[in-house]
Amino acid sequence: MSTDEELQETNTEERFSFKKEESSALRSDAGLTEEVVRLISEDKDEPDWMLERRLRALEHWQ
Repeated sequence: MSTDEELQETNTEERFSFKKEESSALRSDAGLTEEVVRLISEDKDEPDWMLERRLRALEHWQ
């Protein structure tokens, strides 16, 4: 194996093995539920009309 091939293989491995730690300010269970939508809306300090819109969208999506 030539030096160029070794370098290319090393670069490919490093590129695809990179991981970034999760740094979320809001923690919730897996999945999207009404409770999660309400938590997100509260965390973002959104007005009531926006929460209602998000809840209608969730209902449509489910």
